[in-house]
Amino acid sequence: KIYNRPQHLFTAEFVGLSTKFRGTVSAKSPGAASLASGGVLCVADFPDETAVGEKVAIIVRAEDVKLNNINLQNRLPGKVLMRSYLGEDIVYKVQCAGGQEILAKIPVAEAGSFSVGDEVCACFSSRSCHVFRLPGGERIADTIRDEVIQLKAG
Repeated sequence: KIYNRPQHLFTAEFVGLSTKFRGTVSAKSPGAASLASGGVLCVADFPDETAVGEKVAIIVRAEDVKLNNINLQNRLPGKVLMRSYLGEDIVYKVQCAGGQEILAKIPVAEAGSFSVGDEVCACFSSRSCHVFRLPGGERIADTIRDEVIQLKAG
């Protein structure tokens, strides 16, 4: 539960490799969240009581990120900045629009042959997003549907 459903932002960041997206909810509609950087982020478990103007952080675990998997809802184009072999896994750091960096931890058998400088698409499911309120950092209650939110930088 601590790793798969963290209840606080500090725990989510402290345990394991992850990427944090920060922003302010600027609009809500069913299905995804659009970042000011131009990428699209589909957010699951986003409750009705979350208000436009509320600051949030979204955490995505590195092992939930795939490269060039067009079957996943979130597809953020970018460039490979780092490739690090870690025994059974390869960790990639991808820089996307607006400077957002995303970590992907992929088993060697599935990692492909991406090199530093390659153009890729960092992809992840909406169900892999963990949403937290800012500045407090508490997890936003789970719901059973996806929600689209528009995020502004900040």
